[in-house]
Amino acid sequence: MDALQSQAMAKAQQSRRDASISALHKALERLSAGEFGYCDTCGDDIARKRLEFDPSVRLCISCASG
Repeated sequence: MDALQSQAMAKAQQSRRDASISALHKALERLSAGEFGYCDTCGDDIARKRLEFDPSVRLCISCASG
């Protein structure tokens, strides 16, 4: 692997980390506002197991699947 490929991979990895951190910060903001755990689309509760798997999810499984 050459230096340009390594640099591109490192940049992509950092971008994914930044996106994950941003999503978690937004989840903390929703928690503080009393909006955590509710679907952004329909307002229903998001399943606890779904939130345990990924606390940054913003949609219930019904809205996320279509």
